[in-house]
Amino acid sequence: MKPEISLIPAREPAVPEDRKGFTPKQRADAFLRAGGKCEVCGVKIFGGAFQVDHIIARNHLGKHEPSNWRVLCIPCHKDKTAEDAGISAKINRIQEKHGFKEPKRKPGPKLRGAGFSNRNRKLNGTVGLTQAAARAAREK
Repeated sequence: MKPEISLIPAREPAVPEDRKGFTPKQRADAFLRAGGKCEVCGVKIFGGAFQVDHIIARNHLGKHEPSNWRVLCIPCHKDKTAEDAGISAKINRIQEKHGFKEPKRKPGPKLRGAGFSNRNRKLNGTVGLTQAAARAAREK
């Protein structure tokens, strides 16, 4: 039996899973929550000429959830997009300059609580030299 071979190439989704758009239901819910007005300038919106926008942009680590959505008229959305583009450019410049690389070496072991003291507290409450300090004193 021959394996089935498809002549139609597999298609990837047009929008990646983490970059979802707004569904018509989400747009309608946001519009009703805003009362049919732009949430920035307060202009009454007619005929569906509005955009649902993320308050904190997705590429600035904003969430795709209703608490991060707002309804904007087209001019306000253009201004917000231009502002976000400037912020995104600054983020990209910082990332290129400093990068997000792994450290070159792993961090070493943590220091002991006693630090660099050559004294050691014994169970009976007396304080004496550590074994290394006593050995160094004998060798002198």
